[in-house]
Amino acid sequence: MSVAEVVVDVPTMQTNRPFEYEIPEQLADVVVPGMRVEVSFGRGKRKIQGFVMKIKDTSNFSGKLKPIDRVIDLRPVLTPEMLDLSYWLADQTYSFQISCLQTMLPSVMRAKYKQFVEAVPEFVDDAEVKSLLGDGESLEITSQMTDETIQLINRLRRQNKIEINYVVENQARQLKRQAVTTNLNPIQLREKRNSLRSNAKAQLKLVNYLIDNVDHLPIEMSELENDQDIGRSAIKTAEKNGILEIIEVTKRRKPVGITPEKTTKLALTDEQQQAVDQIVTAIDQSNPETFLIEGVTGSGKTEVYLQSIEQALNQGRSALMLVPEISLTPQMVNRVTGRFGNKVAVLHSGLSSGERYDEWTRIENGSVKVVVGARSAVFAPLKNIGLIIIDEEHEASYKQDDNPRYHARDVALWRAKQHKCPVVLGSATPSLESRARAKRVFIILSI
Repeated sequence: MSVAEVVVDVPTMQTNRPFEYEIPEQLADVVVPGMRVEVSFGRGKRKIQGFVMKIKDTSNFSGKLKPIDRVIDLRPVLTPEMLDLSYWLADQTYSFQISCLQTMLPSVMRAKYKQFVEAVPEFVDDAEVKSLLGDGESLEITSQMTDETIQLINRLRRQNKIEINYVVENQARQLKRQAVTTNLNPIQLREKRNSLRSNAKAQLKLVNYLIDNVDHLPIEMSELENDQDIGRSAIKTAEKNGILEIIEVTKRRKPVGITPEKTTKLALTDEQQQAVDQIVTAIDQSNPETFLIEGVTGSGKTEVYLQSIEQALNQGRSALMLVPEISLTPQMVNRVTGRFGNKVAVLHSGLSSGERYDEWTRIENGSVKVVVGARSAVFAPLKNIGLIIIDEEHEASYKQDDNPRYHARDVALWRAKQHKCPVVLGSATPSLESRARAKRVFIILSI
């Protein structure tokens, strides 16, 4: 028998500890730490959510353990690092552990949502994948699924044949876009082109575009209309002629208000170069040292940050950069995204729940290597962090007012020790606390 220690979603002193639940045999290979599960709690039939913290073989409980009713996630939403962090954070802030765990996730993970299984493109024709999805392109995960289906989903996911996607119910409609695709190969498309009249210029232009971009389908209709100047009537005619098919696709949301411009590396002054050299040395040596960079506005702290991040990325590591409030520092965000492009994700309270979840997903699946965000971004699920930066570290907005009442700097220092990476604190007017620490353990690099 396998036993799971579960922290339940009941924030009271009496429940501020893990409870043991039996893992049903059919879920033995599915339940892992970091997953959310649904369990029965109390004497009645109350169903609540909880986080799996540990898996063990035995229990000291002499009675009969209740079984886990179902898994809410088919993959862990919290890494082992985040689980360890929740223990430390609860102890430091005198908070309920469930509150700490929920703080680490985007709000959409606590809202109503749907989960869908979709095939990884290269395994669309796999026999087991087809048997799971049937005639559809996706399968909604529901509580009515049998244990056998859950086992099959979990096995195919471990084999990277399928992926699990979340859709926010109240925002799903905003994500739908009409797009075009085709079931014809380039040879068949050329045959269709040869059968068109020479004066059917719009049709010829559309087919030529499909031939050139067949590997990038589906393509949104708005892109064809606006960027390629191909009218909707031409698209509809091509659909009637069997050249293409009009479908609906789900488009990932991008945070608004960001207008990055491509930036290049600037020549460093002697003081800037000294700062970068010492930070890079700490990255190279996996030394969780903390640097305090004191410099007035315009002294070049941002370029030190950017070149230090670049060195971390060159070593295959990631970087986390915190700023006081994104709304107050768009220039900073634009400079980072302008330097590193699609490798950057942005997290802040100004994003909608859907935008925030999409960015969190990009971080969680490893699509990005740099995260820029406000206070809560300190919990970003980055792996192999090579550098953490806190700009304007004296700002009061780094302190959380509600439970858990944490300071982002303290969490950053904890994570730095786990990843063996340096922390850079930057400010024109460092806090007295940071300055006092600097005299003992921090290195001050005045620019």
